[in-house]
Amino acid sequence: MKLLASSYDSAGKWNIPIGILCFILVSVLSCERWDLELQNVPEIKSIQVIVGNNPTELTIEGAISGILKENFVEQYGHVWSLSQQLLPSLDDNIGKTVLQNSGNGNFRSEVNGLTPGLTYFYRAYLVIDNEVIYENEVKQLNTQPLPVHLEITSIVQPSGSQRATVAATISGLPQGLPVSSYGLTWSSQIAPDINNDPFEAEQGIITASSAISFEKEIPLFLNKVYFRPYLTVAGKTFYGEARSFQLEDVWFKRSDVPGNDKSGAFGFSIGTKGYVGGGEEPDFWEYDPDKDTWTRKADFPGETPRLGAVSFVIQGKAYVGTGSMLGCFCPYRTKYEDLWEYDPNEDTWTRKADFPGGPRHHAAGFAINGKGYLGTGVDFFGDAQNDFWEYDPPTDSWKEVASFEGIARYGAATFTIGNKGYLGIGIIDGSIRRRDFWEYAPSDDSWTRKANFVEQGRACTVSFSIGDKGYIGTGCDNTSDRNNDLWEFDPTTNVWTKKTNFTGRARQEATGFSIGNRGYIGSGLGVTDFWVYLAE
Repeated sequence: MKLLASSYDSAGKWNIPIGILCFILVSVLSCERWDLELQNVPEIKSIQVIVGNNPTELTIEGAISGILKENFVEQYGHVWSLSQQLLPSLDDNIGKTVLQNSGNGNFRSEVNGLTPGLTYFYRAYLVIDNEVIYENEVKQLNTQPLPVHLEITSIVQPSGSQRATVAATISGLPQGLPVSSYGLTWSSQIAPDINNDPFEAEQGIITASSAISFEKEIPLFLNKVYFRPYLTVAGKTFYGEARSFQLEDVWFKRSDVPGNDKSGAFGFSIGTKGYVGGGEEPDFWEYDPDKDTWTRKADFPGETPRLGAVSFVIQGKAYVGTGSMLGCFCPYRTKYEDLWEYDPNEDTWTRKADFPGGPRHHAAGFAINGKGYLGTGVDFFGDAQNDFWEYDPPTDSWKEVASFEGIARYGAATFTIGNKGYLGIGIIDGSIRRRDFWEYAPSDDSWTRKANFVEQGRACTVSFSIGDKGYIGTGCDNTSDRNNDLWEFDPTTNVWTKKTNFTGRARQEATGFSIGNRGYIGSGLGVTDFWVYLAE
């Protein structure tokens, strides 16, 4: 085989034979071209957020690039969370959009169910060849606050009802807003909420206008109630300002008076507690209105049975005296003239100076400015009296004051308002019930006739005062019918006003007292139930 040689020429250059050059050129031109195929370099990003009137919805515009083949992206969209530290992902998010089959180009994620007024963190994603690729940057958006106003417009209690109709409005709603629920919540606490308190709701609406008006009939509590309207949108509950309401002129059942027959018992209040004793047995009980409980205290030490006794309270101590062994007004039956002082702090009874007017049954009494007053009633011989006496606790002494100027009587009603005492109605001549009513002023030791009790004559009622008003209820009238009505006396206007009837059975010989702005009536002839009245 002969090799082709090459050599330098005289100038120092290579001399390559023409044949070799041709061979090289043919070889190069005949080689196959390199097959360098281009690859996908997918990228996704968010471009802008588009918001409308509805703060629970928005649109996020994004873009996909770096895809060589259309419809190659299997899934794409956006994911979001409420925490910047917790990167939103397909596995960890509070919401996502899922779109499918796309190539390069812009797209839109329609996001809904957002909570108004919150900050969200989001990023775009795509899935290609089972691999998840996320936008490089986590972005932030703030949803618009919900521009709503929630307001209770009225609270109406039908007369004597334990229910109230509450009306409310919700305004400023964007049209098309999906509302999960709206309504009212209420509680004895100042800021009720639907997670802990009762509520009345309307469910699942799409608002077609900017306002909703509604009303609910709500059963209420004994104590003051706070109402709030509420609206739940996208998992968040919005509340209006709380509005308080107290039922008025209405009765509520309480725990029965314990012990044996308390017909003709005495009752009074000291501070925030009420007390009931006497009747057929000496047992004596303290009532706690906050707990609606009765606690037995030291027995009344005077003789019992003790019916128709008088009680009044002076400087935190109660005074109980007179009364009779039997409930009838018969002559020559055992009647009492003793007086006892009860100290609630020590739970003790102390005998005090006897009533100087003699044994007395169904007398009347009240306290004014540190003095007790006792008079009228029926004596041992069955005669009605009109004398009146003043008791001074520091000296434990009695003195006679101006006699009651009405006809002598027993079974009258009394109460104190300010510096005046009031006495009226009652029985004269064995069976006639009176309607006249009188005011006693200790400042000048005088009696003044006031407006007659509105109904026919009455006796053996319950009476008490609340604030600057006096109240008389139940009792027996001239037809011997027992009653369950309640009347309010205003000394300023000298007017009687009918109030909501006592809800318990009609009765006589009941007992009662007032604590704060509430009156209490219970027991009586043949009954032991106990009720509270909420005054206006």
